Amino acid sequence: MIKVQRRREDPIAVNIPAEITGIDRSGRLFSEQTFVKDVTDIGCHFETRTRLQCGDIAAVKPLEPGEKIMTNEQYQFFEVMWAANHGSRCTVGTRRLQGEKLANAKFPPPNYSPRLPAK
Repeated sequence: MIKVQRRREDPIAVNIPAEITGIDRSGRLFSEQTFVKDVTDIGCHFETRTRLQCGDIAAVKPLEPGEKIMTNEQYQFFEVMWAANHGSRCTVGTRRLQGEKLANAKFPPPNYSPRLPAK
C-alpha cells in the first residue's frame, strides 16, 4: 500500500480589503467590509463583526483601495471551518466552496490609485 502524504499549505499573509456578505444563524443578512488576513489555495481567514459559526457560508469579494467594489471580480463562497469570538469581533477560518483560488485573484497593487480617464 502506498501512503500519500499531503503537505499542508502555508498561508500567504495578506491584508486585502474585502466585502463579506451572507446570512447568519438567525437568518439575518449581513454585509460588511473587512480585511482578509491570509489566503491559501483552499481558503482564507478574516475578522468580522458578525458572530459566525462552523458551517456558515460567507461570500467574499475583494475591494479596491478606497473600499470600491472591483467590477471584474466575482464573489467567492466560503464555508466557515472554525470561529473564535473575542469581544465584538469574530475571527474565522474558511474553506472555499467554488470558484477560482483566492490566492490567484487579481488585486490592485498596494499603492494603487484609480485615475479618471482624460476628457
